[in-house]
Amino acid sequence: MRIRAKTLSLDFFAATLGLSAAGCSTQPNAPAEQAPQNISAEAPPFAYEPFNELLKTTAYYSVVGRDQASMAAGVVDGVRAALGDAYQTQTDQQIRTLINATHTDAATREKIIVGGVKGLAKILSPHDAYMTAEEVEQLWRGSPKVTGIGISFEMDDKAGGLVIFDMVDHGPAFKSGLHIGDIVTAVDGKPVAGLKTKEARALIVGDKGTPVTMTIRRMGEDTPQNITITRDTYRYTPTAAKAIGDIGYVRLRDFSSRGSAGAVVNAMAALEQSIGADRVKGYILDLRGNPGGLVQEARMLVDAFVDKAGAPSVEVRARNYTYSEKTHPGDMLDGKPLSVLIDDGSASAAEIVSGSLQDHQRATVFGIQSYGKGSVQTRISLGRIWPDRHDAMKVTSAMYYLPSGASIQNIGITPDILVEDVTPLLQDHERDLDNVLANPNGTGQPLRRSGAHCLLKNTVTAPSLKPDFRDYRGQPDRILLCALDHLRRTETHTRTIPLPSAQPGPYPAPTP
Repeated sequence: MRIRAKTLSLDFFAATLGLSAAGCSTQPNAPAEQAPQNISAEAPPFAYEPFNELLKTTAYYSVVGRDQASMAAGVVDGVRAALGDAYQTQTDQQIRTLINATHTDAATREKIIVGGVKGLAKILSPHDAYMTAEEVEQLWRGSPKVTGIGISFEMDDKAGGLVIFDMVDHGPAFKSGLHIGDIVTAVDGKPVAGLKTKEARALIVGDKGTPVTMTIRRMGEDTPQNITITRDTYRYTPTAAKAIGDIGYVRLRDFSSRGSAGAVVNAMAALEQSIGADRVKGYILDLRGNPGGLVQEARMLVDAFVDKAGAPSVEVRARNYTYSEKTHPGDMLDGKPLSVLIDDGSASAAEIVSGSLQDHQRATVFGIQSYGKGSVQTRISLGRIWPDRHDAMKVTSAMYYLPSGASIQNIGITPDILVEDVTPLLQDHERDLDNVLANPNGTGQPLRRSGAHCLLKNTVTAPSLKPDFRDYRGQPDRILLCALDHLRRTETHTRTIPLPSAQPGPYPAPTP
């Protein structure tokens, strides 16, 4: 009864907060009551006043600290790029003249606005970005509809292509016969080996109703095959849940949907009912590959499991304010053991949840070092500057801190139990990005040390395991198996060895 009562509370909050933006976000718009003042004594860089207003608004909220001249230069570079090849040799002054022109056709003005916003975002931080009206609208949906083919993938140079590690149930890729673990070697005949993730994604995305042909290699098969998929709109669900014997397992793909926290709690309530309250030995929350989302959803999920009144779950520090989220009495699981799974793809809100539960000693964290994104983004509606627009700019407006007071920026979460021989999901991490923000605590070292490491027994092989215990590569899912053995207090598949207190945490993330 207790778990269901708090589920309703979480759903209510998730439905009424209306927060936005990817990564970690706090608010849907820069609030009107905090309208930016004239923060600079410098002369406005543009005769075209809307861009001056955008620079002032950005400077007011951004924690990056770029000066007005640098931001104006970013706008100019972005406009030049948006206007195409014919403008690439024009000087900055020539581009400024075009920006400031009072008589410009609508199509060119649109390129100037969008290009200028993109250029400004590019010089701020890796997480500042232009957002289309469609992307803004999508963030407000509890279970957003997405146009695409419905896969998540990683670049794998050793495999020679994109490895599909997740797929939306009954999405276009699923219906066309793609499998998790398939290696995509070409898209519409263009080889993908050596491409960056964004470049590969650009080949796959497209308009609804258009076809895309994937050349794949399937595990256990020597002959490549072509599969043509029609891009379509599908409903994206952030959670997946199942009973693994006496263990309840819930995977959360991201925190970008309002109601993500409530969906996890609802799934655990259903698992308790299906397994039996007296029989269930514990729960697993799988945050591997979870890129983050809404700070408030992360806060509510921490609150669902921490039975304390007024304890901090996360603190957000912006240029103009600081606030600390607190927990409330009640534990959804009534003290049942909880294990959290992370990898180097676990970022932002996923790191808030795993780090906060770790600080409160409410969960045991398994895996490898996480991604290391400790910043928060706010969406600035461009409609406040250009009337009738519905697109936006995402600005890094704050840094977040765990209950211990630590920032995970460029560091990540060190698991309580480090799982050996895990292949990282990503090629690049927060610390590898351009214009990355420094850790505000001035450290680049792990926040803690792993207390033990977990190894797969030599007798355990992929063919000996059920499909549920294999990862998307078809190999033993080491992190999951370690967590299952821990919750059951057995060593069926793995063995855990305590580490000496002097053992440093695994930073950077282990490499294969």
